[in-house]
Amino acid sequence: MLCHLAAARDFMIPYGVLARSGAAEVLAVSTQAGPLHMRPALTIEAQATIAQFDERFPAGADYVIVPAVTQPNDAALVQWIATQGALGATVVSICDGALVVANAGLFRGRRATAHWATASYRQQHYPDTQWQSNIRYVADAKVVSSAGVSAAMPTALALVEAIAGHDRAAALAQDIGIDDWSPVHNSDIFKPRLGVNLGAYITGYTNQWFHGDLAIDTLIAPGGCKGQEFYAPPALVAWIAQQATRVRRLCSVCTGAFLLAAAGQLRGKRAATHWEWVERLQTLHPDVNIDADKLFIRDGAVWTSAGVSAGIDLTLALIEEDYGHRIAIETARQLVMFIKRSGGQSQFSVPLAAQARQGGRFDSLHAWVADHLHDNLTVDRLAEQAGMTPRTFARSYVAQMGRTPARMVEAMRLEAACRALEHTTLPLKAIAASSGYVEEQNLRRVFQRQLGVNPGQYRSRFSGHGTEPGTISPGSASAPARRRHRGT
Repeated sequence: MLCHLAAARDFMIPYGVLARSGAAEVLAVSTQAGPLHMRPALTIEAQATIAQFDERFPAGADYVIVPAVTQPNDAALVQWIATQGALGATVVSICDGALVVANAGLFRGRRATAHWATASYRQQHYPDTQWQSNIRYVADAKVVSSAGVSAAMPTALALVEAIAGHDRAAALAQDIGIDDWSPVHNSDIFKPRLGVNLGAYITGYTNQWFHGDLAIDTLIAPGGCKGQEFYAPPALVAWIAQQATRVRRLCSVCTGAFLLAAAGQLRGKRAATHWEWVERLQTLHPDVNIDADKLFIRDGAVWTSAGVSAGIDLTLALIEEDYGHRIAIETARQLVMFIKRSGGQSQFSVPLAAQARQGGRFDSLHAWVADHLHDNLTVDRLAEQAGMTPRTFARSYVAQMGRTPARMVEAMRLEAACRALEHTTLPLKAIAASSGYVEEQNLRRVFQRQLGVNPGQYRSRFSGHGTEPGTISPGSASAPARRRHRGT
């Protein structure tokens, strides 16, 4: 992956997603040796220069990912990208990394996209490219392009899917809290419009970071762990506990909540964490009141968020608190994000994750229930299907699955309704009947109670999960099977 004077977020997101997937050997490559200072505040040293990479891999890369850079017309950079394309690499641009790829001539006569803010510039300077709008990413043969920085995440997941298959991508998406990596998007709503969302975004304020002793205003503990256990280093925990008495705000993202809890900062407070880690956090710290369905929670000066993507929601809320709604809107617009997302993280979890357990004794029952959601599924009926007495069935089911049979049925009906809203155009009345809610009003009530949105809002946001024009598929973004895939 290229990191030549790149924007930090454009580089970190695809690099992190691909590295975490284990689907590719990911290398950070630069045009020159030595430390690279990224915008706005990250310094790294690439694993190889382009010359070193060429020496090691004379046949070229399988994938070359190009983030936005400060000098998109750098001669050495442009020439190397053109050469990699000629050698057969799939070249992927993130945000305005598209300008580099366009300068290399790889978009000529093809469809592509980039950040909406450079649309006029691109139309003027690269008229031979069919520039697309209102889409997260575009795949045209062996060139792939993405829109703003938030589109980097779905683009990276689409690449994982192209390299390692849908199951690997889906598992990774669930792990990091992403519900959808389709190309569907509407960028137009973020464009500044006079009298609607365009105002004075520059405000005067005193920045204490540049005067006197350095002090921490907002301390954010990120998540990150290996395996199924979270290790909280004692020295780090002690430092957090010490700093907590000094900072104005204490925050965590994803499993960073384990660090705050270990430091005693969540005792008696409401908190959020990644949905898959809720039970473990509750077991380790029973004095914490965990809400498994909130994207983020503020309890006094302590802020906690759910998955990785929910950390962006939390950050936008922090910006809004400090600098006002207009600045937060502008930031969200630059990130191509919604200022506030409706619904909680239930939208991003798999309601029946317990079914994934291998050899579960109730697997056949679950399959039967999925085919009979429209029936009256009482405990007696379920017990009969499972070949058990109602009392024994209810007790055994809770012991193994961790929820009551009624909760299981409710979760499966909600899941079925969600999938119908995402993948079909059926009217709500038909969806309510087929998923067992009988009446449309019952469906509306359940969605509002469980997800915090109505069915119409859910459909408008999440529909379109099927293959769309520009979706990356193994046929459009695969590399020759001559070696293990490398992301460069």
